[in-house]
Amino acid sequence: MDVISYQKASKAKEEIRNTQDRLGMNGTEQELDIRDIYNNVDERIAELEKKNPEVELYNRVSDVSAHTMINLNKHNLRVSSLLNQSRYSLSDMIVDDFIDESGIDKSMSVNYLYDGLNNIIKIAEGESQAEIVTVVEEVENIPLQIVVSQATIEQHLKLQLINFEDGMHDNTIINGDKIELRKIGQYESPDLQNLIPKMTSDTSPEGFVFASSHYSNRYPWLAFNHDGSDFWNTTSLNNYVGYQFTEPKKIEEVAITARNDTTPDRTPSEFIIQASSNTTDGTNGEWVDLVQFNNETNWELGERRIFSIDNESSFIAYRVLILNAVRADYPSIAEIDFLGKIIKDIYIPNGIYESNTIDLGNSPKKISIYQDDRSLVPKMNSYADPEGLVFASDYYTHINEPRYPWLAFNQEPSDFWNSEGVGGYVGYKFKTPKVVTKISMTARNDSSPNRTPSSFLVQASNDTTDGHDGNWFDIQRVYGENDWALGEIREFDIDNRNLYNAYRVKVLRADREDFPTIAELQFIGYGTLDLKEEDINISIANSLDDVIFSDYESIGSDGSINSPDRFIKIKVELAAEGEKLETLVHDFTEEEKADFEENNFIEFDEAAKLKTSYSDPMEVDTYFTGEGALLKKAINKIKFKAIEKVEVIK
Repeated sequence: MDVISYQKASKAKEEIRNTQDRLGMNGTEQELDIRDIYNNVDERIAELEKKNPEVELYNRVSDVSAHTMINLNKHNLRVSSLLNQSRYSLSDMIVDDFIDESGIDKSMSVNYLYDGLNNIIKIAEGESQAEIVTVVEEVENIPLQIVVSQATIEQHLKLQLINFEDGMHDNTIINGDKIELRKIGQYESPDLQNLIPKMTSDTSPEGFVFASSHYSNRYPWLAFNHDGSDFWNTTSLNNYVGYQFTEPKKIEEVAITARNDTTPDRTPSEFIIQASSNTTDGTNGEWVDLVQFNNETNWELGERRIFSIDNESSFIAYRVLILNAVRADYPSIAEIDFLGKIIKDIYIPNGIYESNTIDLGNSPKKISIYQDDRSLVPKMNSYADPEGLVFASDYYTHINEPRYPWLAFNQEPSDFWNSEGVGGYVGYKFKTPKVVTKISMTARNDSSPNRTPSSFLVQASNDTTDGHDGNWFDIQRVYGENDWALGEIREFDIDNRNLYNAYRVKVLRADREDFPTIAELQFIGYGTLDLKEEDINISIANSLDDVIFSDYESIGSDGSINSPDRFIKIKVELAAEGEKLETLVHDFTEEEKADFEENNFIEFDEAAKLKTSYSDPMEVDTYFTGEGALLKKAINKIKFKAIEKVEVIK
């Protein structure tokens, strides 16, 4: 702690005058000194140091003089004013800039954290308040004034959770922790369709593909990529391939396509369609046999066969178990379609939710609307593309094949990052600080999943520039994550409510510790909303007194608004997607067309349907006296449920 005594300062007056004489400042009071080219002593000393600080400075200023002048210049007018006895009646002043912890009585202080990098005192993580007791100092008089400077330059995040049950709902409901439009019905497609999207990897764009094995680079997802020119195959019979949906689906048919290049006789001739409601990886859980097919021989190149299933239940996953094939070495399937009816909920077109008053506390600088459980790292194509920075302690190159760190963030589990050994780390630096509450880790899906970390640290930093320097804090320790399966995904909750600009995973142990490996890593947490879509609008009303509120103002595209008042209300306006859905009620024949009476609201074009496009000529307004002509047409809105657009055609 720096203690500046008025009496000591007076005794040092002679020493200061001697120092001024040696620095050419003996004419200070008469403005005759020679320091006109420098603003203060600090600049003069800096110039001397540039010459040779070990010689020049030593020859001109003693250690005591230098420390005295630097301290006086450091505290400048603030010290001078506080030492004014006639104004404050102070004999001593105690100044602590927390350059170290010497001024804190650690035995009596609790729940605090000393930040030596920024020289500030913080409340310890997980605590609501801290108590700081300074060391004993002797003063001549009882202090009349104590000044505490509160650091305000740090960025802190205060999470204000909103109870959506409170507030006003207009055609909106609460589903879990989300606001949704009120559902008014359900749509079911008239015919069966392939319910699996076009897969570009085992997990993209959604759900995931699995298999008991695959041969060479004939990956399982190639059987679900809607492209019959490639295929999945396995090494022997009694292997399976399948797909897990994001939610249970009812499958009524399965289509299998033979490869179209050679050996279609490797397509299964005997197989079982199996389903599961509780598997998590396509292997575990309980599986039921839905149906078995036999004697499916004589496959042609590229031939597609459809097999009906007597199934009345919805399952989360389905798979094809191969029992036999005409040619049993390397059984192959080019494409598999799981066919069912598309079922979609129908929602009311528009709805509004308005919150009760939210108290933000004193002096909020900025608020942001965050959504929890969002993947925060984008799909990386390199270390810094499209944004942020991927970093690692090291990476291993296998036979001219570098396992770069960014491969752990490219959302492709078919490749991976690995390290030379335990103790290495891999991570990501964000453009702006984020709150990470969960991580997702994926094991490699080709071989050696036991190289995935079994014990690791999750670390965070707010001052790193490259992922290696700066201060890092351990925010979570994970142990005992053994027995990883091929391509397995595990999520780990992180007890964190603080903003950090970088996070990394440091490997401590693995079942197999040579070249620890992570196929995919994702940091999940509070992410700002993407409000570019037209189906949602969030606005905020401000108030200083919780009585008079401003008009609602839309928040920015990143979900934030600057300089809010203490009290706010949030309004969320939702709009359903305008998707047109066709439902087949009756398949009319051409002969039945004559049974219909034509009217202006129904049209018959291979099917009877409501007319959705109307056109009428416009009439000339004969009473218009201006230049040109005025055309008009009255529309009777009562005849229409909704009008999507009105267009004038020349």
